[in-house]
Amino acid sequence: MKKRLSVCIMVMALVLLTGCSKTKKLTCTQDQSFGSASMEAKAVITFKDDYARKTETTITATFEDETTAKAFAKYYEGKDEYKITTKGKKVTVVQTEEISEKEAKSDSNKYDSVKKALETDGFKCK
Repeated sequence: MKKRLSVCIMVMALVLLTGCSKTKKLTCTQDQSFGSASMEAKAVITFKDDYARKTETTITATFEDETTAKAFAKYYEGKDEYKITTKGKKVTVVQTEEISEKEAKSDSNKYDSVKKALETDGFKCK
């Protein structure tokens, strides 16, 4: 009896501490080539209670020469929402965005809607 009561108390404490909301992630990728350059895009969307609450998008572009890579990186410089890394001909741009609960509560931010929109744009999601 004591053992069963202990387990019940632990389960209740876990629910109270973590909340009852369900969190899941959707990861989508897309590869593109244009001219002598190639680009890999990866979007990781975190959902809470079926609504998107955070997005992290990573774009890795590889160019034929460093001059083009620097020009691409320069476009994102000075914009606080982007983190840019340049290594020779390769540029990585990361953007992370938190979505407020108020903004998140729309049908277009639901898991199925977001996944469908990304797949329509050519992303492969899992």
